[in-house]
Amino acid sequence: MNSRTDIFYKELDKFIFKYHFIKFLQNLTIGFSIFILISLLVVLFNFFTYPSISTKCIIFTFYILISTSLFIEFVLLKILPLFSKKKRINYKQAATLIIKLDPGFDDRLLSIIELSQREEKNPLVNASINQKIKQLKYLDFRNIITLKQVSNSFRYLIITIIFLLVIAFVNTDILRTGTKKFVNYNKYFQPPAPFEFVILNKSLEAKQDTDFVIRLRLKGKEIPNNVFISLNGHQFLMSRDNKHQDLFFYTIKNPQQPIEFYFSAAGFRSKTYKLKIKYIPRLSSSKFLVIPPKYTKLKAQEFSNITNLIVPEGSMIRITLKTQNTKQIIFSIDTAVTDTIKAKEKNIYSLVIPKDLNLNIGLSSPEGLTNNISIKVKTIPDKVPVIKIIQTTDTNNLNIKYFNLYI
Repeated sequence: MNSRTDIFYKELDKFIFKYHFIKFLQNLTIGFSIFILISLLVVLFNFFTYPSISTKCIIFTFYILISTSLFIEFVLLKILPLFSKKKRINYKQAATLIIKLDPGFDDRLLSIIELSQREEKNPLVNASINQKIKQLKYLDFRNIITLKQVSNSFRYLIITIIFLLVIAFVNTDILRTGTKKFVNYNKYFQPPAPFEFVILNKSLEAKQDTDFVIRLRLKGKEIPNNVFISLNGHQFLMSRDNKHQDLFFYTIKNPQQPIEFYFSAAGFRSKTYKLKIKYIPRLSSSKFLVIPPKYTKLKAQEFSNITNLIVPEGSMIRITLKTQNTKQIIFSIDTAVTDTIKAKEKNIYSLVIPKDLNLNIGLSSPEGLTNNISIKVKTIPDKVPVIKIIQTTDTNNLNIKYFNLYI
């Protein structure tokens, strides 16, 4: 290529870059306008309605998908040609576009490109190319496209922003509350009710196996007759206080696991509460291996889950305990604490039994609850055999004697 042809292609490259830059601005403003409009519609929907959590999750998912698609289509794909020549239009497409935008350029642009792209060139072809370049009106093609071509897309953006500002001016709470409800898609927002649900329990912690009474007060001008409590998806009618018509209560029998619940009345519902359970420490199994003194020649015996035990005096007892919901185990004999151990999966404790005693095993939970197990241990005294003879005389015949032998 000669210098005149080089200049021609440099100017054509500048036009192609500016063309893609203008297309990027157009798509950026259009994509941003669509994004703002969709966001406004979602915020308005959440402000004026009270959809369920599942509906909000679906809307939120589609919103993310649409926003991602807008970014890819209107931003990412349109900005790539600014950094990669492979993504740009070719010279023939650029020439066709220039002719379309400025009819003063005829097919000479295309013929210049076609001639210059021939594999075999000769002086005659080069002269023809130079002649056609000289006949062009101008070489600075960048002026053919201007920012005015982005004005239409800017109008859409300005209209959308004005719409946003009008809403903010009329009621700022629309944008603030609607956005809050939308962002917290996993939380239910109840519509404003003519009354308020006020739970009276100071703590929502129940002791395992102990009935828990939920107390509720309705505050407002209009108090409904029936209030329901939903426990883990099941609805129950709450009892109403006879003296105070705004008080309601419900008893949860023997709770074993944490329970989520909420109240509903007259088409309105409260927020969701959670009843926590304080678990009682328990013995899941207990084994007592009794090892008598060696001189008795008695075999060791094992007992399970007992509360009374009879052993030879001086026996050693090896206790193996398995616990549930237990942090600490306290061993005591009668009223004296003998040892305290940290609860593990398997707990072993040994002691010698010198006499009758009460063995107490105290269990303590992480929440501070306690459970006591008492075991009465009786001993068989280890004494030397004694032979006792008692003599008695027959009252009818004094010469007759009787002897009673006691061992």
